[in-house]
Amino acid sequence: MVLIKAMLSELGFKYRIIEAKNGIEAVEKYREMNPDLILMDVHMPELDGISATKKIREIELLSGKNVPIIALTAGALKEEKENCFASGMNDFLTKPLIPEKIMEMLNKYLIKQSHLHELPYNEESENELHISYYELGNLFSNKSIIKEAMAIALNDMPTQLLNLEKACKEKDFIKVNAAAHILKGSSSSMRFKIMAQIAEIIESESYENWNDDLTLQFSKLIAEWEIVKKIIHENII
Repeated sequence: MVLIKAMLSELGFKYRIIEAKNGIEAVEKYREMNPDLILMDVHMPELDGISATKKIREIELLSGKNVPIIALTAGALKEEKENCFASGMNDFLTKPLIPEKIMEMLNKYLIKQSHLHELPYNEESENELHISYYELGNLFSNKSIIKEAMAIALNDMPTQLLNLEKACKEKDFIKVNAAAHILKGSSSSMRFKIMAQIAEIIESESYENWNDDLTLQFSKLIAEWEIVKKIIHENII
């Protein structure tokens, strides 16, 4: 922690730095301080970084926020990276940390945010919490591609949701898991942030057996789709 703070200081980092000694404290600090970015050590006492990230993402399902979380770990194994991303982390830094890599993350998730007013979509808007037009705008300079993709989503997403609903009614956890996986992929590709998070929770909780909480999560997914659908109609169609 001391070394990272020193690196940030050397890089001219002027943001306030909030410290947490363990995973439980990290979640508490998130609730209290509402940070702009989290550097999350994967291996911490009390509660590890993977579990802390999952708790933060669960909180965000209700708040609508989506703070960037960067994993810090000495492990470079593919499995550990996959676990980090599956928990809801946005990116990955391997120890020993290098100032240039830290600056790359700051540029990617923080510093460039100050120039959002120059972009066609404002990432700080309420709509951006549900659909990241900012990310889509960076991917595709031709806005007609975004419009076409949104039209496809309006047509295809109801079918995917119907498949998941049917599996939930049957309490068939294998079908639920498969349908949630497809929904997670579609939502992630379209940058439907909250939908992707909920679908990921459903996929995770239906991995080995039926869980009664899945019905509640599906209700959240339907409610979020209604919000996303409204945004698409208002801004794209």
